[in-house]
Amino acid sequence: MQEHGGKVEMRTKLRAAIEQIKRHLSESKAKSIDLQDQLQSAIGKLRHDVLEEFRTVTWPHLRKLDEVLQTGQGLPVPALSACGFGTAEVRYTKLLAYYLDARNHHGLGGRLTQAIFAHRIEAGRDLPWAECSVEAEFPLGKSMLSDKTERRNSLDLLIKVGKRRILVEQKINSTEGEEQLRRYSDAARALFSNPLDLFFLTPEGRGGSDVEWTEISHDELLCDMASVLDSPDVSPTARHNLRTLLWDLAMGPLAQDAGWINDLGVKVRFVAEDYNRCAEIKSWFQRQGMSYDTLKIVAKLAE
Repeated sequence: MQEHGGKVEMRTKLRAAIEQIKRHLSESKAKSIDLQDQLQSAIGKLRHDVLEEFRTVTWPHLRKLDEVLQTGQGLPVPALSACGFGTAEVRYTKLLAYYLDARNHHGLGGRLTQAIFAHRIEAGRDLPWAECSVEAEFPLGKSMLSDKTERRNSLDLLIKVGKRRILVEQKINSTEGEEQLRRYSDAARALFSNPLDLFFLTPEGRGGSDVEWTEISHDELLCDMASVLDSPDVSPTARHNLRTLLWDLAMGPLAQDAGWINDLGVKVRFVAEDYNRCAEIKSWFQRQGMSYDTLKIVAKLAE
């Protein structure tokens, strides 16, 4: 009898455990459905917010750009790209050097250099950017390669700000030379006792052969420089000069395609007619290797 009673008790406990599991599964399913509903609601709200931000912020600029393109009112002149030199590294480097040097009369002072580098280097916001100077094609001297051959080192941009030295090497359509970045950093350390900050600038932001060099894409460069357009103390002349530089960047190193502006006009016309088509132009920009921030900047440049 005791054995029989033990079996009955075991069955009772088993039934109770099964019922508990069923209740747990039912509650979990209800919670899962509730979580799915919450997730779908959050996704829907996010889509609405993104579309509303596009409609109220970016779409008016795109409509203005469409009007400018359709009526021929004129855009900022991208001198290098118009002359076919938008992807010519030496010329583009010299253009950048001119605009990044606070001593030149473009009206921007050291704002562009500060916008690009202050947040990328240690204690960068405390540096005297209004006094920065830039030299293009700066000679770093000669180096010996591992195979004992000698190479001359010519750095694209040397930026002097306070006691710091910022080195920028740019590649648009070309590739690195043999041991190039290592040679440049070694040569710079031999020349300067100052703290060094090393940057490798390319259209797509690819990494260099030396991990000491921080990569920057032309898309990031465009966004950093465009932030200066929102500064209230920038003069109309300086603002115009900056717009022409940004157009050169968009049409040269970023787009690298003579038909890009025509394709842009087609996409802008399509979206200007209906802001619900925003995904179309966003996708097109992404296929060009450009971010949504770049789209917003390009849209503003027609004003």
